[in-house]
Amino acid sequence: MSSNPIAVGERFILARPTIEVAAAEIRLTSGLGSAGEDLALSLRESLRTTGLPFRVMNPAARQEVSLSMSPSGGQAVQGTSARGWTFNDEAAQPQVTLLPDVLLVQTSSYTHFSETLRPILVAALQWLEETGQVHLRTRAGLRYINRLVDESATTAQAWQGRIEDWLLGPIVAGPWGSRVEQAHQQLQLRNEDSTNSALRHGPFRDAAARNSFSYLLDIDVFDSSTEPFNALTTLELLTRLNYTAASTFRRTLTSTFLEQLGIEVEPAESGEEDR
Repeated sequence: MSSNPIAVGERFILARPTIEVAAAEIRLTSGLGSAGEDLALSLRESLRTTGLPFRVMNPAARQEVSLSMSPSGGQAVQGTSARGWTFNDEAAQPQVTLLPDVLLVQTSSYTHFSETLRPILVAALQWLEETGQVHLRTRAGLRYINRLVDESATTAQAWQGRIEDWLLGPIVAGPWGSRVEQAHQQLQLRNEDSTNSALRHGPFRDAAARNSFSYLLDIDVFDSSTEPFNALTTLELLTRLNYTAASTFRRTLTSTFLEQLGIEVEPAESGEEDR
């Protein structure tokens, strides 16, 4: 068994970052309807208080497909159920999408929650509260997709000693370990604070890494309870979910591998773990 070098509550960074995509999603009920240009420009001005220009602003729409049945067979009908806007900052790489029932903030350039996601969330959530048209929060969540790469990993078993054995299962125990070409597992977890986590993980052949075996750690933490919308309590919830996601990440990896990734402990600003 490995002992983890990071104590609960400590803020840490990795010299070798592993996050491919980080995203925060808040699902809502609102009276926004199809947000017009004036509302979109108003939101962009709020987002610009973060110091990012968000120069690119485009209409967004969610497409839905319904299947209708008739005596002659089935027919797929595609329609647009919601319209909104997407805001991009090409330099810093965050993207913000607003639809009448969802706010999505995502980035492929992630450092810390407090530096990368939180400032944008503060601006967007305050704007939503000030519009007076948001009624309920029906779900809030964070998702971190980690891609662990080692071009020398010629078998899935190469991840033994880096991923905790209790997660690797048949890759390291049983007769089929050397034959595994791909293994995906999903764990649904109940957290101590009544929120939930989903951990999707496993090795896979990675064409972008010379067809070696990379490892996926896809961490989704969320709260599906329905509450009156409030910007501050939503931000506090997302901060707590980030703590859970960071704890989940570090507990899947061995202390040896965390050191190889260049783990560095930093003082926490608010007593919360931030990764």
